[in-house]
Amino acid sequence: MADSQSDEVQHIVQGSITFRQYCSGCHSIQRQSYEDLARLAGWNDKAAKKQLMLSSSTQITDRNLSALPDESAKASFGIVPPDLSLYVTQHGSEYLYHFLTGFYPDQHARFGVNNKVARNTLMPDILGPLQNIMSKESYHKLVSELVSYLSYTSDPSTIDREGVGVGVLVFLSLLLALCWLLKKEYWRDVE
Repeated sequence: MADSQSDEVQHIVQGSITFRQYCSGCHSIQRQSYEDLARLAGWNDKAAKKQLMLSSSTQITDRNLSALPDESAKASFGIVPPDLSLYVTQHGSEYLYHFLTGFYPDQHARFGVNNKVARNTLMPDILGPLQNIMSKESYHKLVSELVSYLSYTSDPSTIDREGVGVGVLVFLSLLLALCWLLKKEYWRDVE
C-alpha cells in the first residue's frame, strides 16, 4: 500500500510540474497553495521551492494563480480560461484525459486545432508539440500525471481517506476476530 501511495504522490508531483510548465500561463488553481503539495510530498519549504521550480519571489503559501491577467486573456481568447481547481469534480478525470489527448488539426479553427471531446474549444493544443519529441507512452504518461494532479486539486483529501479506509478495515478485522474469540469463550460452557 505504501509503495502504491508513494507512486500516486509521485504522479501528482510530476503532474504539478507539467501544470506549472504548460498550463499555468493561462489557467489557475486558486483552491490550492504550493504548501499543500509540499506537505503531500513531505518536503520542507526550501525543498518545495526547488522541486516545484518556484521563483525566488514566490512564497510557498501562495496560491497557484495564472500568469495571464484576465484582460489579456479576454483579448487573446475571448474568455478568461477557467480555474481548474474543481474541473475534475465537474467533468471527471476520464473526460479531461480524452480532452487533452483529443486535439486534431483543423484549419478553420481559431488556433488551427479542434478537439474531439469539446468541439470549437478556445484552448490551443499546448501539449501537442510534445507528441513530436516524446514517445507515445511517455506522452500519455505525462497527460496521465497532469490529470492525476488535477484530480488531486479537485479533492485533496482522497489520499487521506484511502489511508483511513484501510485503517478502518484493519480495525474491523481485529474486532471481528476478538468477537469470534469472545463468542467461542461464552459458548464453550453451553455446548
